[in-house]
Amino acid sequence: MVDAIIGGYQGLEIAMLRWGLVPFGWKRSLSKLPSTHVARSETADKDRMFRHAYGNYRCLVPASGFYKRTRGRSETQTSYIRMTDGSPMTFAGLWEDWHEEVTDQRFRTCTILTTVANRLMKSFDRRMPVILTENRAQLWLQGGYRSLLNACPSDLLTAHQVNDAVWNMESGGADLLQPVT
Repeated sequence: MVDAIIGGYQGLEIAMLRWGLVPFGWKRSLSKLPSTHVARSETADKDRMFRHAYGNYRCLVPASGFYKRTRGRSETQTSYIRMTDGSPMTFAGLWEDWHEEVTDQRFRTCTILTTVANRLMKSFDRRMPVILTENRAQLWLQGGYRSLLNACPSDLLTAHQVNDAVWNMESGGADLLQPVT
């Protein structure tokens, strides 16, 4: 579950959303659902999995940072990426209300949008989350266009290597974010 900012009847609200968007009209078992944790910003408006949410249900997913794992020739390294100034980052996202008919349960689900990696992120991956400035975040929620969904400038982000224990669900604590030397 993740906290997200969504548009509600009374304006913006904070909602707990289940990670992995279940698309509008999905009738099959969730076990048949392909991975929907991220969506490509370049095609989400046309992709049948995401187009309904893209046109109707946008969200912002706040985060202090995120992890990227890179595989070297002999070992795996994990890095923590955050804003250079230490402020929270805001990912562009999509959400849906999904009704599971057999159990009559309702879930709010979400995904984040990704874009082509900036210079810093290319050392980790070809893609990165769409990170929105405050002004762009407001425009995104108001139905702003795809032109908002570019990579943020590299100088806004910093990265450092952290302990691989961050991937262990039983690990916890702020010390996991400390740089590994």
